[in-house]
Amino acid sequence: MATVFERYVQHIFGAVARRVRLKMTPNPRFPIRYTSHVSWGLRYLEPDLLLTGNDVFIAIDAKYKSHMLNTRSSDIRQLKETFRGDLHQIVAYTAFGTGGERRGIIVYPGTNYRDIKLELRQPFQNNMITVDLISIPMAVGAIPDIIGGILHDFEGMVI
Repeated sequence: MATVFERYVQHIFGAVARRVRLKMTPNPRFPIRYTSHVSWGLRYLEPDLLLTGNDVFIAIDAKYKSHMLNTRSSDIRQLKETFRGDLHQIVAYTAFGTGGERRGIIVYPGTNYRDIKLELRQPFQNNMITVDLISIPMAVGAIPDIIGGILHDFEGMVI
C-alpha cells in the first residue's frame, strides 16, 4: 500500500508541476561515495519526487503512516520518534538544493487536504528551510481539490 500511496502522490504533484511549470523527477538518486567500505552503508538517498526550476528546489516524500490522522493523539511518543526520522530525511533531501526557494514536503494520508507549514532556521548563517506536512485523502474524486489546495499553498512561492 505504501508504494500505491507513493505513486498517487507522484501523480498529484506531477499535475501540480505541469501547472506551475516545474520539472518533475520521480525517485531521483543521490549517490553516496565512501572513502572506505562499510557493510551497513547506503549506496544512495532517494526522495520520492523532486520539483525543480526557476531557482526552486522541492523535495517530496510520501509516507504511508497515520500521523495526520492522529494530530491530537494522547500517545505521541511513537508518533514523535517516527516523525523525527521523517523530518530528518526530508531536511537531508532539501540540503541538495542551492539558493532560492528550498522546500521539503512530507505527504501523509488523511481524511481531507491539510497543509501544516514548518520553518527550520539554522541560526548561525540565518539559513531557512520550509517543510510542509500535507495530508491528502486517497480518493480519486478528491484529486482536483487536492491539486487546487497545493496550488493555493504554492502561491507565495517564487516560481
